[in-house]
Amino acid sequence: MQQRKNNPSRYVLVTPCKNEAKHLGRVIESVVRQEFKPLLWVIVNDGSTDNSLSIIKKYSSKFKWIKFISLEGGARDLNSRYAEVCRSGFSFLENYSRKKPLKYSFVGLMDADIVLDKNYFKGIVSRMQEDRSIGVASGGVFYYNKGVLEYEYRHESHPRGAARLWRKNVFWETGGFADSPAPDTVSNIKIRMKGWKLKQFRDLKAVQVRKTSSAQGLWKGYASMGAANHYLHVNFFLALLKSAKHFFRFPFYTGAAFFYGYALAFVKGREKIEDKDVKLYNRKRITRNG
Repeated sequence: MQQRKNNPSRYVLVTPCKNEAKHLGRVIESVVRQEFKPLLWVIVNDGSTDNSLSIIKKYSSKFKWIKFISLEGGARDLNSRYAEVCRSGFSFLENYSRKKPLKYSFVGLMDADIVLDKNYFKGIVSRMQEDRSIGVASGGVFYYNKGVLEYEYRHESHPRGAARLWRKNVFWETGGFADSPAPDTVSNIKIRMKGWKLKQFRDLKAVQVRKTSSAQGLWKGYASMGAANHYLHVNFFLALLKSAKHFFRFPFYTGAAFFYGYALAFVKGREKIEDKDVKLYNRKRITRNG
């Protein structure tokens, strides 16, 4: 408990949860064992029909810094519904922090299918303290493939949405968690446009219990990613390049799923985000690649 009182860079954390009972105990224990524990952790139960809520209640009664809220269940959705659930957690966190009040320096988001190394948040906080130009950061995401721990590659300038920390001022000044089918990407763009750096520290491990975007099945997950790229004004050529990259990574059909999702949204003329920073950013990407 000494760390919780004296650490000058405390963080608060939000976790969305839907039907994760199989692994939820391990996930929560990995946060309880952190060398730097969150000042407040809000777990949002999205109408789980398994034993998730009972597990959350058990830990909430044991650790006073773990709070939870329950929503009426919606369909599992890695895009719009996910953002809605997360925003509920951040809203609760903001209101709770004002009433207490809570003094914190970082805002975190962690998915309910992630098991962390015990120094995960300590490592991120320490490195963001050392480099004050970093606005958001994460560790590296890994998963077990046939018993072998594999790294899910992303460039070091691409923090992973599944377990990230924002600076408090950066998070709120860039609009918090976007009401968007691609909230992590919108946040990254707006942070870059403000001149902050984004960072992924691969040596700080976050182990997923399943591969990214596979909760709905990989085809649906990657099709959703493709549709989200259309929403973000990613042009057709860049979307084609992205889908081609997926064709070279197992399972190879994810490239087809990504392009299918993008093309379907394109053909149907689905709405795109109106945020001026996102439009400008992707227009610049088109120019650089053109």
